Amino acid sequence: MGLDDIVQHCTDWPAKSEFDSIVQHQNIEEQPEIQFAGETTKLQWFENSFAVCRQLFVFSHPRGNSLTITITGNTGILTDQCAEKLLVMLCDTISQLSDSLDTPLAACKLLLPTCT
Repeated sequence: MGLDDIVQHCTDWPAKSEFDSIVQHQNIEEQPEIQFAGETTKLQWFENSFAVCRQLFVFSHPRGNSLTITITGNTGILTDQCAEKLLVMLCDTISQLSDSLDTPLAACKLLLPTCT
């Protein structure tokens, strides 16, 4: 199910509504091993480095025993410095929550960074 399907079938939003931000966790290794024609190989993804993101995109996936988090956008949305601040804040919050599962969400409240 794609985002267009979600908008069309699960909301009362106009048909061409777009998301300002997307958060996605892919619970598979970034390059999982697969068997093909009797051989083992690693799956790779094509990333178009020329594509311009229309929204802020936060993506996470496992890498071994850790979690990789990526924030993507374009300079019309946020600066590199702001993306770095958001990434550090998000990683710190995830670490705080995962270190102690009893931590109340209110304890993770962080001031949003000032981005210019």
